[in-house]
Amino acid sequence: NYYRQKRKIASCHEKITNTRKDYQHKVSHEIISENQVIVSENLQIKNMVKNHHLAKSISDVSWYELTRQMEYKAAWICPKCGAEHDRDINAAKNILAEGLREIA
Repeated sequence: NYYRQKRKIASCHEKITNTRKDYQHKVSHEIISENQVIVSENLQIKNMVKNHHLAKSISDVSWYELTRQMEYKAAWICPKCGAEHDRDINAAKNILAEGLREIA
């Protein structure tokens, strides 16, 4: 019974972790898609966790992972040529090329 309960708890924690990761991916994608410039504050989380009333909530947020994902998604590097492109300009070029292809 102990091991069965241990598996149930591990499964529950895994589900919570996956839910948080999914939400972070969705939020970071939305932030990157809607904004031209993104500025993030460099927080001293170690000092913020010293407040025992907020420590668990602050730890659950995982701000570092969110900022890491936003940096990863904001760097718009072409997989074919390796050049960095502005994502809006690159999207406009792709739309223009598709429109010209349909007309021709």
